[in-house]
Amino acid sequence: IVQMDAGWFTMKVRPADILEPVRAACQMAAPAAEEHQIELQFPAAGTPAPPLPPLLIDPDRVEQAVLNLVQNAIRFADSAVSVRVENNPALYRIVVDDDGPGLEPDDIPCLFEKFYQGRPRADRKHSGSGVGLAIVKGIMEVHGGTVTASNHENASGARFVLVFPRKPLSR
Repeated sequence: IVQMDAGWFTMKVRPADILEPVRAACQMAAPAAEEHQIELQFPAAGTPAPPLPPLLIDPDRVEQAVLNLVQNAIRFADSAVSVRVENNPALYRIVVDDDGPGLEPDDIPCLFEKFYQGRPRADRKHSGSGVGLAIVKGIMEVHGGTVTASNHENASGARFVLVFPRKPLSR
């Protein structure tokens, strides 16, 4: 984070299939999912992962962002985490869903701030340093994209979405 704030964040941008870093992040997270008895689904059930047109990205940084989200989802999930890539003519979306307790509504606006760890909860078994989601936000900003967090509307669990516009990077 300090490196991003100071402008030392280097990018190795190249045209890449956005599925590459997503697949790599899910493979890296698979042992943790197995250890915690969490079913990690990629592509998400019923969602095929066809080859996609290349996008100008830094695949290593995108992998880092996805890995942070998937690792968080595994920590809070009850039994399953799903990851999928959606595309349309204007953008790509990487969606990470879990079936855990969800997010405290008051925490959602602050989740991507450095060192924010959420409000204390009696049922909270997990904590972290509060930098992972801030790193994700920084990576997405450098790519001209966004990251959002929300709760599922009709079920328990949280959803994090990375949005990449289909346009060349400005950096």
